[in-house]
Amino acid sequence: MKRFFCALTILLLLTTSGSFGNISTAQQKNDDEILAPGNPPLTSSLVDRVVEFLEYVFDTKFTKSQRTVFTLKVYNIWQSKDQKEIDEFVKASKVWDQITSMSESQRIEAQPRVQSALVKFLATEPPGSFGHYLLSIYTDAHPANAGQKPANPQPIDAGREVSTRVPAELVGEWIARGGSGSSYYDPSTGSSGGTNAIIDSYKFFGDGTYEHGTLIQSSLYSCTITAVGRDVGSVNVQGSQFTITPKSATFDQKSSCSRSSDSRKDKVDPSTFKWHLERGEYGLQLCLQRVSDGVSGCYLKQ
Repeated sequence: MKRFFCALTILLLLTTSGSFGNISTAQQKNDDEILAPGNPPLTSSLVDRVVEFLEYVFDTKFTKSQRTVFTLKVYNIWQSKDQKEIDEFVKASKVWDQITSMSESQRIEAQPRVQSALVKFLATEPPGSFGHYLLSIYTDAHPANAGQKPANPQPIDAGREVSTRVPAELVGEWIARGGSGSSYYDPSTGSSGGTNAIIDSYKFFGDGTYEHGTLIQSSLYSCTITAVGRDVGSVNVQGSQFTITPKSATFDQKSSCSRSSDSRKDKVDPSTFKWHLERGEYGLQLCLQRVSDGVSGCYLKQ
């Protein structure tokens, strides 16, 4: 991430006509949620500003699942206590503060130059890197500009044809959330354990493609395990079942107490689910049961 944010800051200095010599630090609001301690603390508004910055550059809006994965990746920067990476992230937020002070005509004029230069840089980033992840957000929104054709569903196997249509009632974004606060407090240091939380989201498109993002955080005393995953690919709906076949996928797991247990997967196997819709306490829900192991859960329509 360090290389990405450093390049991004330099890029904006070179490609915008305004002066960035005096970039002021945005003041933290009293009610701003602190996501992680640090110098400065990671806050909700800091994440929001950088997301808005990237939405401006990419000329798109992050989906809720994209924002979730992005937030956790940034959270991991603060957890690693790498001050250089933290400083570069803060610089990006400060540049966005400066851009918002420009006139509308200046922002419109600068945007395509910044986008072109940034996309060229991201294309040089290795698979699995933070820059490569951000490039996937851009290409999902602008497949033609990225020199790619829109994703088409792939066959589950050679002898079976995949439907390119997803039922209208399944199309859209569905999110499941759960968790609890930390109950651990160390009186000798004043530190507390991390929260226990899970956020899982699916987004299904009418052309037979899907996007899936998940984050899991589990804490015991002062140790926290964090896992982040994202996969995109094709979905084949057959009545009350569907099978998702990832085209690209990543799954990272990190432990604050045992770095030797950190792991990364760049492949996720196809999964088949039984599905149905039902009306829950908070609205329409998509309820899934994985055929392979019977694990089930319901996702709220967004």
